[in-house]
Amino acid sequence: MSSFIKAKFVSLNRIKVLLFTDRILPNNVVIRIFKDDVAIPNPRTVKKVSANNLYIYDLEISQNIDFASRYSISILDYPLERIDVSNATEFPEFDKLFNYKGDDLGCTYSKESTKFAVWSPLATAVTYSAD
Repeated sequence: MSSFIKAKFVSLNRIKVLLFTDRILPNNVVIRIFKDDVAIPNPRTVKKVSANNLYIYDLEISQNIDFASRYSISILDYPLERIDVSNATEFPEFDKLFNYKGDDLGCTYSKESTKFAVWSPLATAVTYSAD
């Protein structure tokens, strides 16, 4: 059997899901969304479209995405799939919520120390290398 699931956030609380499968799915497919491995209750299917072997779901969750968390999706007995958030900077609300108005980003050097300031709301880690 050939199948795959791709899911990504398209707004702060909406997820687009593509499921390609050679199985015929029932109308009442149970879709579960997880935030840091804890189920989010009752994701709502806003829209479902299917054609041939492709199923497209637009889902809505009751809370806005927390960028410090990991999200994944479960459909039937398919393996858990991570939900992509890499396009979050394109959300209409992103700039309003995460606009940085400071002027202290970058590198500040003095004889005693060098300070680095980074603003990256989607980063889960920052690594420095002195090479």
